Amino acid sequence: MFSAGQCHDFWQLCENASGEILLTTETQLTSGEITMKRLSHTSKTITSMLALLGLACSPLTLAEQSQHQLTLLIKGYEESKGTTYLSLYDDAEHFNKMDGKSVANVQQRINGDTLRITFHDLNAGEYAVSLYHDANNNRELDRNMLGIPSEPYGFSNDAGAFGPAKFNKASFKLEEDKTIVINLR
Repeated sequence: MFSAGQCHDFWQLCENASGEILLTTETQLTSGEITMKRLSHTSKTITSMLALLGLACSPLTLAEQSQHQLTLLIKGYEESKGTTYLSLYDDAEHFNKMDGKSVANVQQRINGDTLRITFHDLNAGEYAVSLYHDANNNRELDRNMLGIPSEPYGFSNDAGAFGPAKFNKASFKLEEDKTIVINLR
């Protein structure tokens, strides 16, 4: 996990004036809000050079080449203290394994009963989200004697009602800009 201003896997974590968390390698200010661009200057230059050389042809369809915005609304915070740890995954193999193979990880202090996180310039595809609210800031999901989480947690599609969610239950298709709601348990 990382905090604001640090870089991780070519993403930089930034917070706008509304407390919305945005991830990027390139930041630009538009209408008073921070928006994020995933392409770095280097990759833009390479892409431009390939296009000029006529080598930018690809068998990918337009949908596969397009970039989308994903907004997460996490609701149900009973306490305005602690930190939410969230991971965005794009494959079942690494989902919920905490092995550093997620698309992005977010660590955000709680400041109300709803948290809004926006990812920009994501490729079309299948994604899933897992998160927990570390209310006591000990950097782990506390559990009771039976191993059941004693701190709030959640998954995309509100999966995981009877134990940890599986990728196929928590996953969703991102084919256009999308907002999803995750209700804490």
